[in-house]
Amino acid sequence: MDSFHLPCNKIKDEYQKCFSSWFTECYMKGDYDDKRCAKKFEEYQKCLREGMQIHELDIEDVLKPYLGTERMKK
Repeated sequence: MDSFHLPCNKIKDEYQKCFSSWFTECYMKGDYDDKRCAKKFEEYQKCLREGMQIHELDIEDVLKPYLGTERMKK
């Protein structure tokens, strides 16, 4: 699936590959140190934030709880 901000697709793919590898090679074997993909995740987050600014989306609105809240009932 593409990122909502298409310029982030390459970074997203790199992060997903890193995460999948870490999950099977480390996490599933009891190694929960997630620093292995942290740099890729930070790059992807940065790209998404830039896309949000371009599309005039507020990160605070995205981070607000929704499920099980009054906002969900509206």
